[in-house]
Amino acid sequence: MYSEKVDITMSNVSSLLYSAKKYLVSGLVSTCVKVLDRSATVDTICDVLQQCILFDDGLLKKKSLSFIYFTATVVFNTEGFMRLSRDAVKTVAGVKRLACTEKYLFESCVKWARHQLLESGNVNPSDEEVREMLGSVPVHDTLSDDDFRRVC
Repeated sequence: MYSEKVDITMSNVSSLLYSAKKYLVSGLVSTCVKVLDRSATVDTICDVLQQCILFDDGLLKKKSLSFIYFTATVVFNTEGFMRLSRDAVKTVAGVKRLACTEKYLFESCVKWARHQLLESGNVNPSDEEVREMLGSVPVHDTLSDDDFRRVC
């Protein structure tokens, strides 16, 4: 902070951004946001989005969602998508007219839910547990129970 020099990477940007916001170091906040913006690739966009949601950065969140809008089918197959929080998945699922079918979005969300359950130790989750994990993610409201069971 005193030298005004910092090496910002994707591995340390979150903690730096947290500290910069906490201590009102606006220059560092701006630099961290620029690093996140420049780091937007198919493989990193979910991490960028997660940071935007965590730190309430509306402009970068909008850019991230726009990026996901056009590359949804690829982004949904990344490990970054599997690591998203439920709030972030809910945000992505709420984007109107993603560049994928509703069925593909739904299948990706179910895959995300299964991954979350597996990470918590549930190796063989039931349909009800998957539904519960999805919670209020809007995509599952548009499919019938029969459609849900076919995908699961």
